[in-house]
Amino acid sequence: YMGVVPILMHSLRQCVRHGLRSFASKVSLSVYTGDLRGAGTNAAVFVKFSDSQGNHFQKQLDPKVGFARNSLEQFELTSDVDLVDVNQIELWHDDTGLGPGWFVDRLEVSLNATATPTPTLTFPCEKWLGVSDNGGVSGHTHITLAPCTTTPIPHPPPLPHPMHLHFSGCALPHPTREEKPKHKPVSRKGQGYAGEDAYSAGGRVVCVADGVHQWKEFGIDSGEVSRFLTEFAVNDHCRNPHLSTAELMSRAFDAMRAANVQGTSTFVICKLDNSLPVLHTAVLGDSGYILVRGLNRGTGEIVFRSKQQEHQFGRPYALGHHERSDLPTDAIINQHEIESSDVLVVGTDGLFDNLFDEEIVQILSQQMVNGRLKRFDAVHHLSQIAFHHSQDRELMSPFALSASDALNMIYHGGKPDDITVVVAEILPLFE
Repeated sequence: YMGVVPILMHSLRQCVRHGLRSFASKVSLSVYTGDLRGAGTNAAVFVKFSDSQGNHFQKQLDPKVGFARNSLEQFELTSDVDLVDVNQIELWHDDTGLGPGWFVDRLEVSLNATATPTPTLTFPCEKWLGVSDNGGVSGHTHITLAPCTTTPIPHPPPLPHPMHLHFSGCALPHPTREEKPKHKPVSRKGQGYAGEDAYSAGGRVVCVADGVHQWKEFGIDSGEVSRFLTEFAVNDHCRNPHLSTAELMSRAFDAMRAANVQGTSTFVICKLDNSLPVLHTAVLGDSGYILVRGLNRGTGEIVFRSKQQEHQFGRPYALGHHERSDLPTDAIINQHEIESSDVLVVGTDGLFDNLFDEEIVQILSQQMVNGRLKRFDAVHHLSQIAFHHSQDRELMSPFALSASDALNMIYHGGKPDDITVVVAEILPLFE
């Protein structure tokens, strides 16, 4: 035994001499759950860290409160291996409980193994783990994440031919609400409205808005707001094609207030870049859009779904005439690289509360002929199926899942509402 002590002492002296770290690493982990309906989970969650030398560390996460919607949970973890860095994270859950689907926004990680902690690394996710509780893109329950790079992403090369939005739209009113004669439903190619919903489209821009019905109690028709915002933004774009989506939204809002239009409304603007293969968007509220790729190849998949903004369940962000209104600066601004034949679906919550995203893709796929989308038929089928789902009291709809999660109860049925949908195919101008 006496011979062992010198060996141990020699090993310790070597660690100190060469500045080697202790065997264990301390990991600071922040988990951000996204701000979508039903984004939280009660399932058991696990995480695995890997470094550049092949070391691994796995742990089950025990949150203080729970992985609730729009929440932050922080953990101080001690590993049983010496991690030199973190270059990969695996995240998964056991898919148990009611509505176990989990929308993770991002993870943030730093190592505290030395006196000088490593810089915090961000691991973007923005995906559902498991079946979406909100009609979003369902995903695997086990995903692998990489840290985001600080290297600037170069602009894509200019397009050889300008791209345009070739679109068709439809608006259906709530089935039980009476319409004023001057506001009977209208569905034209470039403009439509029904109830408090409205859409307008032209050239490279599509706008959708959903007025808040509750203003009817005060004698105010929020449909006036949605119609004003969408029409003004499209006309403004035609006059000033250089304006960004944020500027278009802000100018439409200022014009609405200057015209003393009463009510509140959600608002979505999608605009193709003038020269680059990029789609620019601005979203405020629970109306939104999905971008679908590969329908022309028979492999349609959603490459992006916009986030919803709600102050609480059933109370979306909205632009309005009153002092407590949300503002254009609250909108989520985004941009996406696009490809020819991508399909953009823009709609109000009457669409997305009654159809899961997978159902939307399936309906679009059924309307493909020789690699081209029958846009009018696609819009007709989407709106009609969403309408029928809204009347089904037994259906487990996206809204039913969200209501069950938000209200802590079992809810069944679709959501009767105004339904607006615009389907736009991204193609060269003359195709």
